[in-house]
Amino acid sequence: MRNILILAFVTFLFGCTERARPADEIDHESGLVKIFSTKNLNAAQNRADILCSKRSYYVKALHESNLMLLRNNPSDVYLFDYIPFQCDLKAAANGGNSEAKALYDKNLTDAYRKLEESKRNQYEAHKAYAKKHGFDSYSIVNPDGSIEAHTIDSNGDACHSTVSIYGGDTVCD
Repeated sequence: MRNILILAFVTFLFGCTERARPADEIDHESGLVKIFSTKNLNAAQNRADILCSKRSYYVKALHESNLMLLRNNPSDVYLFDYIPFQCDLKAAANGGNSEAKALYDKNLTDAYRKLEESKRNQYEAHKAYAKKHGFDSYSIVNPDGSIEAHTIDSNGDACHSTVSIYGGDTVCD
């Protein structure tokens, strides 16, 4: 009888102990980092930066959603009680991080500016080639998937065609 009481008491104590928190994890495919080990945002940021091997971005909208789920379902603490971060800049910008959005927009603007500059330089080089050799034609695939085709003759006259999923357009000088 005594052993049964001791066994029941030990079982009761084990039932009252808190489960171990899950380890911090990173999904390398999506870039989502889940920090379970701390509630401190600064410490979580440092831990996420280490897991990402670069700057990570706090995803406030996902965190607030998880906190709402926890309020409604307190037993799901091991599923939703984490601080979310994103390693991927574009995904963080889409997730609502204002710092990532500003940086992504700046990078995108700079990339398009460089693209336009390189297109202009390429056009001038092909125009010079056409004047020398009588004719030149080339095409460019843009980041949005559209295709530009340019044809230039020795007089400098050119026709420019653009084709996208919405149709095509050709303009001649």
